[in-house]
Amino acid sequence: MSLNSLISFGVPGPNGERTPILQPMLSDRFRMIFYNFGDTGSTGPYDMTRAIKSCGQPTPTFGTWNVWSYMSQHKGVTRPEWGDIDVVMSDDIDNQAQRRIQQQMGKQFNFFDQTASRAGENYMFEMDIDILSGGASAGFAAADPVILRKWCVVGCSITTASQGDLSYDGSEPLTTNFSVMFNNATCFDGNGQLLGGFDHGPEHNARSGNFSLGVGGSARLRS
Repeated sequence: MSLNSLISFGVPGPNGERTPILQPMLSDRFRMIFYNFGDTGSTGPYDMTRAIKSCGQPTPTFGTWNVWSYMSQHKGVTRPEWGDIDVVMSDDIDNQAQRRIQQQMGKQFNFFDQTASRAGENYMFEMDIDILSGGASAGFAAADPVILRKWCVVGCSITTASQGDLSYDGSEPLTTNFSVMFNNATCFDGNGQLLGGFDHGPEHNARSGNFSLGVGGSARLRS
């Protein structure tokens, strides 16, 4: 019988546990799906999904505040702000992706007629960013065995869009780059369960945390 030594690869835990190294997610196994992008009501156009070359993931930055005391200061956080997501797409000779990008920008502002949408809900779109396991198929639902993690990004609009430079010096494929500003993003695991959800109801109802700032759990004991 072969003896598996991989269990010894892990880092020892504080309670003596030791397990094999975790399998990482891979950066090239992903897809993006767009909703209401360009054509109003359009759901998941595949010509956009297959043209994706790279994209960022949602990144929040929390504002901060200070409370000054006698010899020190206490730091806390306030409302977060989402950074823009940069998307790079292949620029195909049939203009499939570029046509939708131009339609989306036209929804936000019609450059020819010099007109704009009546309300934000009329031009904003949504995106799903799925990190995949490598299977041959995947559906739309977050609870899909091929989807390891799903970001649902809502209230989106394009802030900048640019095409690659033209040059006689080379023959590299052209790309279309655009940045997406959005209002909110939520993350789900491979079982469709929300990651990071937290119920603040019990602490509000119990009026907990009204004595000091940042007490947290009990102090850790070190021998």
